[in-house]
Order: sequence, then structure tokens, then C-alpha cells
Amino acid sequence: MNEHEPAEPQPVVPEPFPSSPEPGDPPVPADPDQPDQPIPPVPQPHKPINPDPFFPPAPLVI
Repeated sequence: MNEHEPAEPQPVVPEPFPSSPEPGDPPVPADPDQPDQPIPPVPQPHKPINPDPFFPPAPLVI
């Protein structure tokens, strides 16, 4: 095997979902199975905001 000979060119496989789309390209639709940003949990009204039961949440001061 001659080390000076160039290796066979590998075929370039385009990524179906590029991690960083080029400017000007249409936005890649978000995958419902893997959302880009996690959905924040909905606060439960029956649960106190402060997890410590000894210190109840302060009342709203208007």
C-alpha cells in the first residue's frame, strides 16, 4: 500500500436536520418527539410556591 496515494473520497451525506441552519434557509420544523425547548411545568394552585412548609409563601403586596 502506497501511503502517498490519496484515500478514496467518502461520499458526503447531507444531514436531514442541520444543527445550525445557514442564514436565509427556511426554519427547520420542530420535531414533536424532541422539542428544542422543554415545556415549563404548569404551576399547581393547590401547592405552595415555597417548598418549605415552615415558611409559607408571602402574601402579594400591591
